[in-house]
Amino acid sequence: NNATLAFNRSDAITVANAISGTGALTQLGTGTTSLTGANNYSGTTTISAGTLSVGAGSTSGALGTGSVTNNATLQFNRSDAVTIANVISGTGALTQAGTGTTSLTGANSYSGSTTISAGTLQVGAGGTAGTLGTAGVTNNATLAFKRSDAITVANAISGTGALTQLGTGTTSLIGANGYSSMTTISAGTLNIGTGGTSGTLGTGSVANSATLQFNRSDALTVVNAISGTGVVNQIGAGTTSLAGANTYSGGTTISAGTLQIGDGGTAGTLGSGAVVNNAALAFNRSDTLTVSSDISGTGTVTNLGTGLTALTGTNSYSGATMISSGTLQVGAGGTAGTLGTGGVTNNAALAFNRSDAITVANTISGTGTLAQAGTGTTSLTGANSYSGTTTISGGILQVGAGGTAGTLGSGAVTNNATLAFNRSDAITVANAISGTGALTQLGADTTSLTGANSYSGTTTISGGTLQVGDGGTSGTLGTAAVANNATLAFNRSDAITIANAISGTGTLTQLGAGTTSLTGTNTYSGTTTISAGTLQVGDGGTVAPTATPAPRRSRRAPCRSAMAVPPAPWAPPVSPTTPPWPSTARMPSRSPTPSPAPAPSPRPVPARPA
Repeated sequence: NNATLAFNRSDAITVANAISGTGALTQLGTGTTSLTGANNYSGTTTISAGTLSVGAGSTSGALGTGSVTNNATLQFNRSDAVTIANVISGTGALTQAGTGTTSLTGANSYSGSTTISAGTLQVGAGGTAGTLGTAGVTNNATLAFKRSDAITVANAISGTGALTQLGTGTTSLIGANGYSSMTTISAGTLNIGTGGTSGTLGTGSVANSATLQFNRSDALTVVNAISGTGVVNQIGAGTTSLAGANTYSGGTTISAGTLQIGDGGTAGTLGSGAVVNNAALAFNRSDTLTVSSDISGTGTVTNLGTGLTALTGTNSYSGATMISSGTLQVGAGGTAGTLGTGGVTNNAALAFNRSDAITVANTISGTGTLAQAGTGTTSLTGANSYSGTTTISGGILQVGAGGTAGTLGSGAVTNNATLAFNRSDAITVANAISGTGALTQLGADTTSLTGANSYSGTTTISGGTLQVGDGGTSGTLGTAAVANNATLAFNRSDAITIANAISGTGTLTQLGAGTTSLTGTNTYSGTTTISAGTLQVGDGGTVAPTATPAPRRSRRAPCRSAMAVPPAPWAPPVSPTTPPWPSTARMPSRSPTPSPAPAPSPRPVPARPA
């Protein structure tokens, strides 16, 4: 054919002839013309009406090599693989009907719809060429992309079929896609969006063995369950919310915008790999979520949901941690889980739940609460200023780690386990401490309690000084006994009564200008020092003394028989009118003293009764 070959029938016809030459081929009839020959004509192919089908369900049939002007329907119906390099233009539709794979490698611009009824329609063949037309795609089989460079697909893809990314390049989907079958990423990158406000996946699951990337400037919710060994990247300036049950094992990288886990409900997870966060990672679930991924990078972490997010990874991100709602928990009862290194703005609840020792150097601010829930020891060494309540339900919450840093917030403390202070310098604790827990002073310097404390657990002083008051009129101990093996000091300017029983080897010091009354049964063995004011033992009651008293000396007069009395002279027998002892004896007189009698010769005098 060196001129024009035209087909004008209203029914179906199969043309097995091999058509060559420089001529054109035209489909004019309203029927279907199926080309099954090995055609290589070089002229234009024009489809003005009906359907021009390449193949008839088997492995033969070809177009010529020239361009195709399609204003009706171009169909591919082969059971094997065929590559179509022709440039397809026009207003017509394209249909993939065969069970094989048709690869489009031309710069196609046809504006009619693309329909995939069977097999695979592949865009590209591993190189840098091949496009779809501009209209929507109804995909009820498989649509594949296989290019080694970047391609943008604006078509809206619907149907029950699957989508596959095969090429080593990047395919960017910017259409409003609603296809319902699986998305498979075998190589390269499948990009959702190109920095604007459009582009979606379908609704089916994603098997990602390469890279899935999100690049939108607005909010996008992804409910697809993402599995596979591939990675997930957030590169757009907007917020991508992952609401699927994701299990992908590759890393997650956040380069811009926000990657949000959950959308306020009970679904949405990260994969199991590490997270490199250089922008923002947010959690927004209404139930409990455990995040075991290690989070690094310069980005921020935010808890937005009303539920509890437990971080159990070895996290090192340097951005701020923000708690806007719910609870952000460090650990889940084991020995893993950390915050990043940046400050924490806590306007909801921050909890620690580890069974071992952890030091938290972050500066914690905000209006939120702090809870120690684990059985281990959490040491706060930051300059904390949060104003919510501090609750200790288990283990030990320690302020300081032996140095000069670490504070509580400014709110009250409900202590039902152990609150410890371990600083090497002086610290004043104005918080009101209640609960059934114990309080321990470990540090080498002075901890001054100035709150109205009512905790009922034991107070233990193992190091430094625990001081009640700071020179003013406030500050108390709890209500239970004190085991003092260092120094207990009182420094108030008013009167205070200490009913606690104080034991131990430590010392007690009265520093304040007021009066401290000890009414407990105290047995401490250290020195008592009174530097100012008054230390009063007892408060007018019958409380036992503070030290064991020495034996009392008897004030009873000695027996008269043991007194040194001079010998008395002999006297005649006593008569009723005669005194029973001589007037010279040192005894009280019962009658006027008689005149002295002549002194007879001395005789022994029997001892008088005492």
